[in-house]
Amino acid sequence: QVGAALGSQLKELIYKGEESNSRISRFCCPLDEALVECVLTKSSSNNEGRLIKFTLPPYGKYPANKGRSKIGTMKTQFVETFFTNVAQSSGMDISLVKVRGENGHHVVESAFKAFSRALRNLIDGTDTNNYTSDEFEKMWGEKSVSYTAGLELCREGKLERSTKETSILVHVLMNGLLKGSDSVQVDTGIKTMDE
Repeated sequence: QVGAALGSQLKELIYKGEESNSRISRFCCPLDEALVECVLTKSSSNNEGRLIKFTLPPYGKYPANKGRSKIGTMKTQFVETFFTNVAQSSGMDISLVKVRGENGHHVVESAFKAFSRALRNLIDGTDTNNYTSDEFEKMWGEKSVSYTAGLELCREGKLERSTKETSILVHVLMNGLLKGSDSVQVDTGIKTMDE
């Protein structure tokens, strides 16, 4: 219902007054390792829109082959429902494509940000469709400066917990630059668990 309510308000904004020259808007939003492309197409007839393409799932790598079913308390299955309702009630066709991303939260946040920026470009009449596939790959692909700069941020997380019986320390270093068998190193202090 939220998507339908938002879409109906967007329809009033998008189709009121003078028609802008731009009927299609595209935006790619990087967020850490994730990148989602959003394409919005404004219908000339002001009819019901459609969710043309939606390739965000799976939301993350874990659990294997399924991704996350929830992000916080939000069920990930409703992300598609939300954008379907926005499309139908706004009169826009929406395409959301995950270019890359292994963290479900980052993928969803990237999708919402890409949608908002594509919407802004559509409302402003900004032409965002002059990129070839090679130019897109150079700007956003896995060999791009954008991608490698994000990985080089070398994020780190640490959590400790102690009870009467045990002490647990989890220390995660995420630099993303190592490939192959050296890319994951586990040291639990218990040899059989490290294998």
